[in-house]
Amino acid sequence: MKSQPFLSLREHKVQDTFNELLTILIRGRMDSGFRSNSFEFDEDVNMYLAQLLYNHLDPAYLAEKGRYVHLYESDLIALQEGDLDFRKRYNLYKYTADHILFTLGIMGNIHRKSKMANNAFRLSNDVYEGRARAYYMYAASYIQKLRGKNSGVAETLVKIADNFLIYQDVLATIRGKYLNIVEKFSDGEWFHFVYKNVIHREGIDSEVYVKLMDEFLLHLSAWKKSHDQRDKDLLRILGAELKRLNPAFSCNIEPVLSMQNAA
Repeated sequence: MKSQPFLSLREHKVQDTFNELLTILIRGRMDSGFRSNSFEFDEDVNMYLAQLLYNHLDPAYLAEKGRYVHLYESDLIALQEGDLDFRKRYNLYKYTADHILFTLGIMGNIHRKSKMANNAFRLSNDVYEGRARAYYMYAASYIQKLRGKNSGVAETLVKIADNFLIYQDVLATIRGKYLNIVEKFSDGEWFHFVYKNVIHREGIDSEVYVKLMDEFLLHLSAWKKSHDQRDKDLLRILGAELKRLNPAFSCNIEPVLSMQNAA
């Protein structure tokens, strides 16, 4: 996928999206206390995680992911019965493990949009963490069968499996500090928000737009912490002004603002 330009809200200049996400990831590692290469060489994991974030901005990737992600083990097993295609098995386990890591790290809760969110029999996040670690190991074994024992991808997947909770914590750190992700956003909603609202667009007064976007995100962060009426009012005003400057601005703030009443 060709890289897209990214309008940095901090530095107010167009940057390469992947490099910006990689920078954010490295900063998140420092903030979380798990600096790169502090317990083993893992620059490859940094690249992998930055690519994972980047992939979720691509609707083609989200469609491809939907073909392979299965959160019920019975479904994963059933899809492999009688089928010895190592590539298919690799994709099933890798995409599912990536989905769990992204959802727990960036979205905070794997059940947040599920119709069974209140089901007493639902599996806990801890169970999914354990499964993701196992799925990364399975994926590593299948890619080794395809590429040989010296596969660099396999080594990276094993590192993620061995230190899954550390990398999940890094993603959780950047979720609030650098990406300003609201927990109620789904994967698709996150793509639409970033793609429509942050990436540089022709015909828009970028300097004014970025300043307003900065204010919007600051008040959104403040409202999530204190639920102050002033922040709520300003979010509505800023949202309307951003929409006026950029008709493609897309953030339905009302469901977010109603979270306080639903709590």
